[in-house]
Amino acid sequence: MAEGIAKHFIEQSGLNDWKVSSAGVFGMDGMDISLESIKALQNRGIEFSSASRALTTKMIEEATHVFCMTESHKQSVLHLVPDAISVELLDPDGAIADPIGQSQDVYDVVAERMFELIKDRINEINAETS
Repeated sequence: MAEGIAKHFIEQSGLNDWKVSSAGVFGMDGMDISLESIKALQNRGIEFSSASRALTTKMIEEATHVFCMTESHKQSVLHLVPDAISVELLDPDGAIADPIGQSQDVYDVVAERMFELIKDRINEINAETS
């Protein structure tokens, strides 16, 4: 969901030279995005389909910003690349719980929170780099 939301805001903001991707610290390559995630995005006017990717050292090293859902994800990133720059939680107030296996309502709540956080982060980064 994070990648779909970020791509939506980047497109809306005209930041066409920005690249965004999502990967899981415990993920496997090639698993389709869940139907609940697709629906949660569609409920916000975002059409997105993707497959999972496992996080790699190269992804971290090439990134200008890495946003993590939980503190354990952040620690996993720093374990892979101890001197990685700009690794922080997406939500400064704490972890965003993974909705996997829960109801559509839970996915919608998580998507709404991510929608606001990602919008704010993109605006912050854009202001810093402008």
